[in-house]
Amino acid sequence: MNPHTLVLLLFLFSPTVAFCFTDNDVRETVRYALTFGNIIAVVISWSRNKSVFWALIHGILSWIYVFYFLLSRKPDEY
Repeated sequence: MNPHTLVLLLFLFSPTVAFCFTDNDVRETVRYALTFGNIIAVVISWSRNKSVFWALIHGILSWIYVFYFLLSRKPDEY
């Protein structure tokens, strides 16, 4: 994959915040988005690798691993 495309995708899908939210709303939104990303990454990692170690590493990477999985999977996988 083209590195410029990857950077663009990471920029577009990173947690974004609208200016109309209050500070408390922003914190709650980011917290839930990151938590949801952690859960998705751990589930995908466990189903692919069956390893607690890799599930923890991928949970820390969160959305980065989710997008990597989507871009790198084979057509017949999942």
